[in-house]
Amino acid sequence: MTYNTAQNGFALPYWHDHVSMPQLSQEALPESVDCAIVGAGFTGLCVALHLLQAERSVVLLDAMPLGQ
Repeated sequence: MTYNTAQNGFALPYWHDHVSMPQLSQEALPESVDCAIVGAGFTGLCVALHLLQAERSVVLLDAMPLGQ
C-alpha cells in the first residue's frame, strides 16, 4: 500500500485514488440554519446526518476539503 500526500502535507485516505470526489456547492452560506457544525470528521458528519434526518437545516464547515 502506498500513501499519497496532499498539497497541504496531510496524508490522503487509502481510498482516495479509487473514488472521484463530488463537486461541492459554491453557493453562499445561508442567512440562517438550525445548526452550524464546525468540523467534518466522523462526529460532525454523524451529527449532520442525524439532524438532516430530523428535518433540520444544517451547514457543515471545515478547514479542509471534505473526505480528506
